[in-house]
Amino acid sequence: MMGWLAAALLWPLGIGWVVSRWAFRPVRHRVSPLLVLAFAVGTGLGIASLSFFLILALTGDAGPVVVWTETIVGCVVLGLAFYYRRVMPPRQPRAQTIPPPVAFSGSMAVLVGVLGVTAINLVLLSLNAPHGGWDAWASWNLKARFLFMGSPIWERAFSPIIAWSSVDYPLLLPANVARLWTYVGAEHPAAPSLLAALFTGATLLLLVAALHTLRGRWHAVMGGLLLAGTPYFIRHGAAQYADAPFAFYLLAAVTLYLLHDHLRPEKPTGLWALAGLSAGLAMWTKNEGLLLVLALVLARGLVLVFQQPGRGAWLREGRVFLWGWVPVFLVWCYFKMQVAGPSTLLTSQAAPQAVAQVLDPSRTVQMGSYVLSLFLRPDALTAYLLMLCMGILGLRRGFWKEPGLQTGLLVLTMMLTGYFLVMAMSSADLLWQLRTATSRLFFQLWPTVLLLALLMLKRPAWD
Repeated sequence: MMGWLAAALLWPLGIGWVVSRWAFRPVRHRVSPLLVLAFAVGTGLGIASLSFFLILALTGDAGPVVVWTETIVGCVVLGLAFYYRRVMPPRQPRAQTIPPPVAFSGSMAVLVGVLGVTAINLVLLSLNAPHGGWDAWASWNLKARFLFMGSPIWERAFSPIIAWSSVDYPLLLPANVARLWTYVGAEHPAAPSLLAALFTGATLLLLVAALHTLRGRWHAVMGGLLLAGTPYFIRHGAAQYADAPFAFYLLAAVTLYLLHDHLRPEKPTGLWALAGLSAGLAMWTKNEGLLLVLALVLARGLVLVFQQPGRGAWLREGRVFLWGWVPVFLVWCYFKMQVAGPSTLLTSQAAPQAVAQVLDPSRTVQMGSYVLSLFLRPDALTAYLLMLCMGILGLRRGFWKEPGLQTGLLVLTMMLTGYFLVMAMSSADLLWQLRTATSRLFFQLWPTVLLLALLMLKRPAWD
């Protein structure tokens, strides 16, 4: 069984590696292969999810068609890669400017130890709850079971009869689970657990590799320690929720803009396309992805319009961004218009009542009080450690002038504002929403918060 799971992962990881290597091609000599690998995991799994859904929608039964289609596509891509390497003239050698590998110092030893404990904890949590948390078996894995059964069963996953299972949510995670079950031939709980571990590990790897490329060893080690030491990051990662993939794609999109601005002399325009693909895959993961796309476009526009590049640079970036985003958007539109069930979040709410709830100060106070109370819990320890680092090292001069950091901070601000508005307008009980959703929403944002906060810090003297 594990052999089939490993075989099922070869195609998405291979395709993800090819796409990520293409995006980083002009700057491969300046980034670590681990950074490309982190992007390859999320990109490949996202593409595999899209292809599985399209095959299922076209044929009604993905079954052997998925296996044969992926085998043929994989052989074609592999053949083209070999042909490309043989016929293309050799590139001029460049100076090797990859950031130096992290020396196995005391801080590195601590990071490796913490990552080992984190991996063990993730495995133990998965073994203790092999079917995941409530949302996993009541929504995400439930949809995966319908998709795995094929026609005419799979469309019943979006019936209004089971509207409580979020029948309007996209299918990146359920389609990936169903795809692995298709290879295995049975509904085995190891499949969703493996996907949860992959996305959690890829998020951690992406944060560490990005900080190492952008700032250096100390920032990378501290980012890895803070993220791995956040209890709810590991809990929600093992719970098999779609918030783990969403956190990865949010971090990936913001990181790509930071990398582009950091590597600007090389003109790595492929990073814009990969950012568009990451934003599109976030839309294909959860409904919050639409908010992320709007936040990215608006934030980047505000940053560039008021700086030297101007509106022309924003439009140039936007055109390449669309190369990666539009294909996912078209699949998302088909799903929303032809397959998905009705949304239960805001559809039953009248507009005047929703506006009144947003303007109601008592609801704002209740939400603010609950969020502040979260900082009294043990889960908030890493937030205090981050603030301690900021207080000891201080903020580096001129960080607020960097377009990448400005973009990331604006995106986070818009995301938080959108979360507040949706929660305030919802007809569901506010206290129930706060108790069930707040920690998951912070889980989505926390890796990106760590990335941006650590990039603001000065480099310590001992680094």
